[in-house]
Amino acid sequence: MEAPLEIESLLEKRLFRTQIELPPRWAEYYDGTVCTRGIEHERHHELRHAY
Repeated sequence: MEAPLEIESLLEKRLFRTQIELPPRWAEYYDGTVCTRGIEHERHHELRHAY
């Protein structure tokens, strides 16, 4: 059995989106391209200073 993760080990290294491979569906959520059915006039944020 593995030991529980410590906060320090979770935060010691930042993983950037351009450095790791995500499953296609996860990438859609991360990129904010998934539409929410419950919101009638959903607004999408256009990234200016991000990857």
